[in-house]
Amino acid sequence: MTTSFSTVDAATYGTIPELDETEDSQEAQMLNDLGTNGIKLNDSQSSIDNINSPSIMQMLQLQLQQKDDLKRIEAYHAKQRAERHLSRRAVGKAADVSSWDEFVSAASNYDIKTINLKTDLQASSNATISSEKSINFNGFKISLNISGTNRTINIAGGNVTLVSPTIVNSGTGAGNSAFTYQSGSLTVTGNAIISGRFFDAYNAPGDLTFQGANAVFNCDNNVGGPYLPQAVNSVISMTGNIAGSVKILNSIINDNSYGFIFLSGVPHKSLLIDGNSTITSTQPDATRTASLYYFVATPQDQNVADAGIELTIKGQSTVTVNKAPTYDICAPIKLFGGGTKISLSEGSDLDVTNPSGSGIAEAGEGSSFTLDGEKTELKATRGDVGSIS
Repeated sequence: MTTSFSTVDAATYGTIPELDETEDSQEAQMLNDLGTNGIKLNDSQSSIDNINSPSIMQMLQLQLQQKDDLKRIEAYHAKQRAERHLSRRAVGKAADVSSWDEFVSAASNYDIKTINLKTDLQASSNATISSEKSINFNGFKISLNISGTNRTINIAGGNVTLVSPTIVNSGTGAGNSAFTYQSGSLTVTGNAIISGRFFDAYNAPGDLTFQGANAVFNCDNNVGGPYLPQAVNSVISMTGNIAGSVKILNSIINDNSYGFIFLSGVPHKSLLIDGNSTITSTQPDATRTASLYYFVATPQDQNVADAGIELTIKGQSTVTVNKAPTYDICAPIKLFGGGTKISLSEGSDLDVTNPSGSGIAEAGEGSSFTLDGEKTELKATRGDVGSIS
C-alpha cells in the first residue's frame, strides 16, 4: 500500500490540517498523538489475537504511512510559513494615521512600509524615517514650522516615496526644510503642493527624484545678502562635501519662488531634467528685483576646483525660467565652479528671461556648454549666454 504526498486526501487519512501560523503546528500534534496512542482497536476487540493477521498488518502499514505523510505535510507547511514570513517582510504592513504621534510612531517602525494619512496633521515634534516607506497623503496635508515652531521630517535611511503630498512649511532658516536628509532617497509622485522650504541635504549624498509628478512649489523666502544665493532662500538645497543629485523625470514642475534649487560644495552635484518633463520657474512678485533670484544657482566663487554643477536637460523636456536678479553675475541660471557642465539635447527647449541682466551665467575652469540634437532650442532674453571671467 503506497500513497504519495500529492494524493493524500481526507477519505484516506481524515482531514488534512490547514496551514497553521502558530509555532506548534497541527501536524506535530497529530504525530505526537500517533506515537503516544499507537493502534486504536475497534469496540469488538479487547486484545490483538494474531499480530500476523491481515487486518493488523494493514493497520500497522496504514499507521506508518500516516506518520510518513504527516511528516511530509509538516515539512511542506513549514516551507509555506517561511515563504509567507518573507513575503510579509517584503510587502510590509500598512498603518492608517490620524494624529501626529501616530505618524511619528509609524515613521520610525521598520516593519511598516506604507503610511496612509486619514486627516490633516500638524507637526508637534520632529519625525525620523530610517527604512523604506511609502506615504499616501490621500488629499490631506502635513503642516510644519507653523507659529514659530521648527519641525522637520528627517530621512535617515531607506527609500521614501511621497504619493500626492501637500506640505505646508513656513520655515525660512537653513535647518527649517520640511525634509532634512542623511541617507537613502526621497521620491515624489502624483499631484504635489509644497509651500515653503522643502528639502535640505548637508554633507550627505542627497538623492531627490520627481517621477511622474505634477508639483507646485510656492516659497516667498527672500533672505540673503548681495550676490550670494544660499540654502536659506532655496526650496531645495544640497550643500557640503558629498555629491548629490536632483532628478526630474516625466514630471511637470511649477516653481513660484525667489530661489528654487541651490547646490554647493565639492564634489560635483547634478540636476537632471529628462523624460518629456515641463518646468516653469517664476517669482512671487514679478515687479521685484534683487541680486539673488534664481532657478538653479551656486555660490559666487568660480575658482573652486571640482565644485561645478552638471545641469542636463534632455528627452524633449521644456524649461521656462522668468526671474529678475539685478546683475549679470546673478543670472536665473547661475553655475560657478571648476568643471561646470551645461548640456541641452534631444529636442529639448530652454527659455530663460531676465529683464535686468543675463539669462545664464557660467564660470569656472574647464566649464562647458553643449547644445546638441535636432529641434533642440535655447533662448535667452536680454542677457548674454556664456561665461563670465
